Amino acid sequence: MILACITSVFADTQSEIRDTKAASDAASERLNQTNDQIATMEGEKSNLEVYLTDLKNQFTILSDSLTSISDQIDDKHADVERSKAAHERAALAVEDQYADMQLRIQYMYENGTSLLQTLCSTENFSEFLNRADEIQQIQNYDRACLEDYKETCRDEQAKQESLEAEEADLQGLKAQQEAARAQVEELTIQTEEKIAEYTANIHQQSAVADDLINQIAVQQNRLKELEAKEAEEEANRRAVQAPAEASTPNEETLDQSYGSMQSIGRCTLTAYCNCARCGGVKNAYGPTASGVYPVEGRTVAMGGVPFGTKLLINGHVYVVEDEGTPFRHVDIYFESHSEADDFGLQYAEVYIVN
Repeated sequence: MILACITSVFADTQSEIRDTKAASDAASERLNQTNDQIATMEGEKSNLEVYLTDLKNQFTILSDSLTSISDQIDDKHADVERSKAAHERAALAVEDQYADMQLRIQYMYENGTSLLQTLCSTENFSEFLNRADEIQQIQNYDRACLEDYKETCRDEQAKQESLEAEEADLQGLKAQQEAARAQVEELTIQTEEKIAEYTANIHQQSAVADDLINQIAVQQNRLKELEAKEAEEEANRRAVQAPAEASTPNEETLDQSYGSMQSIGRCTLTAYCNCARCGGVKNAYGPTASGVYPVEGRTVAMGGVPFGTKLLINGHVYVVEDEGTPFRHVDIYFESHSEADDFGLQYAEVYIVN
């Protein structure tokens, strides 16, 4: 009855060990997935930050361009106003010249007899021609001035129209630049919002990762407690078993080169590697507690014996070079995490080899 009770408790402990290990593995898997998500979001955030810098540079360039265009529009508008004033002056000159010509024509019409008398009062024909030529020159000069003023007026009007067209083109360019800057500004706002969203998500997932790390630590500590409890229960179970049930090696079944050996009984066997997940209290990715780096097929961890103790397990000799497990719980080192997982939980008779 005592043996049955001990065996039942031992089985319950083993079941709890399996459940705890499964929970720890599941948490580790979720932690890996969470870290992958964080890494992906960090990459996306970094890309958006580069894009945001480019958008801000574009916004600065467009703003500078708009300032330059506005200055050009102001200058062009001033040119248009000056051209308008020049055109108005030319138009007034045409009107004045035309009015002057009308006055002279009116005067000549109204004083035609006096003009004719002036011509006829000449002493000779040569003087008559000279006076007639002077009158004709005055009329030609008036017409030439009128045409010059008209030409100037047309030139100023053409110049004004050209300047106004150039100003309109600048206004159109300004409108395009303003639209482009508004678009860049909108993209900048959207990008900043996305970066803020990624930052919040990264913070949230980091909190999840921290919680999973704490869960794994608690589960690993619980696992060590259960393994110690399992080793104690195994020792109690063996204590009530008949001595005949124990498997005792002899010289015919063991190699003579091992020398003298001492059985420490049936022990719990587990496996670990040198990664952060398996490290536990051991130095992950570093040397063992004894100061040497672990080697597959040689290194094991077990408490209660000095470093350097040789253990014969299933016909193979290992060396205790690490710690972290209680006495009669041997943790065998493997190079890869997958091999350590595949090893699982086993039991075997263990001998100290002298």
